[in-house]
Amino acid sequence: MTGVEVPALARLTGAAGVPLIHDLGSGTLVDLGQWGIRPEPTVREAVAAGADLVTFSGDKLLGGPQAGFIVGRRDLVEAIKRNPMKRALRLDKMRHAALEATLRLYREPERLAERLPTLRLLARPLPEIRALAEGLRGPVADRLGVDIEVTVLSCDSQIGSGAMPLETLPSFGLALRPRDAERERFRLAVDRAHAEHPDELGVGIDRLRLQVEPRPALPPFRDMLARLQAEGALTVNSGRVRRPGHAPRLTERDEALWSRIWPQLTGKARFRPPRTRDLAGTFGVPEEDMRKLLKRAARMGRVHEVAQDSFFATPFLAEIVAILIRVEGASGRPFSAADLRNQLQNGRKVAIEILEFLDRHGVTRRRGDQRRLDPRRIDLFGPPPFIWAQTGEGPATCA
Repeated sequence: MTGVEVPALARLTGAAGVPLIHDLGSGTLVDLGQWGIRPEPTVREAVAAGADLVTFSGDKLLGGPQAGFIVGRRDLVEAIKRNPMKRALRLDKMRHAALEATLRLYREPERLAERLPTLRLLARPLPEIRALAEGLRGPVADRLGVDIEVTVLSCDSQIGSGAMPLETLPSFGLALRPRDAERERFRLAVDRAHAEHPDELGVGIDRLRLQVEPRPALPPFRDMLARLQAEGALTVNSGRVRRPGHAPRLTERDEALWSRIWPQLTGKARFRPPRTRDLAGTFGVPEEDMRKLLKRAARMGRVHEVAQDSFFATPFLAEIVAILIRVEGASGRPFSAADLRNQLQNGRKVAIEILEFLDRHGVTRRRGDQRRLDPRRIDLFGPPPFIWAQTGEGPATCA
């Protein structure tokens, strides 16, 4: 009946002796405008406009169980009741009871929005809807996993219900967007490592690869790590990966002691630093306490335990790698412990300990007594040391 008023149709059908049936679709018994919903003709208004019969739903806007109503002229309603089809379409007792309970609520229209679920949901305040969306966001995100980003956004929700298929109300919803899942898995693995080991500078590169799920192959792993580092999402320092804002700290007491220890590990002693027992005696600290402090400093990336109780400052491990690059490049052949001993002037035992440490970290590859550098691992302890080899410069001494 779009574009034609009911009273005009009623005059035409009345003159022709034909009943006028007005299908309201959803049907409502009250004016919805008071709750900010576009007003629809009520059942009373449709009958008053001249329709002989009005049909509408018992669910939808009315808020009851699924059912259908036919109201209007008594003689027409009585004729419909006598039709054999009425017996097949009649309601059962449960629906009758539910309809009665729903219609009783309309006796107090001023409390209808509080007591009728359908209207209560349609009239719900925006802050309440937003709070519901915020509460759902976390569980939905947990269920979908890291591949999907879940955010709360404002939207217009369609009411629907036959008579209002396109009518909308302001609302809030959840937006689901696919993430760059590989990047997110890297970031989550680093975040887990920070949470589990807050005193560490970061997670070791090899350990990070084991913690990313599913575990990536080595070439794409290194490519993604380089991209995240270039984007500023992750920082790689001394072979450890961390979030840019992560900064482990020692206690004030340990930091004060560390400022005295550091000069002992640098300068001329940097390639043969004193062992834990010697440092404990120098500073009058119990050996076990000194060992714990050095291990904490190792977790922070300041030093590395090359051999048991032998801690080397990280910048000078990078310098050792630069020296091996020069040795290997100058001779064009593998190098031995004797070659490193001659360069560092620190004795064969210490040279062997350093090389075995580099073996364990994949920086060197051993065959018998000879070794070669793995070019993919030479930057493990700092910036590419081949730059120092070309310029003749080394890292600055730092605390």
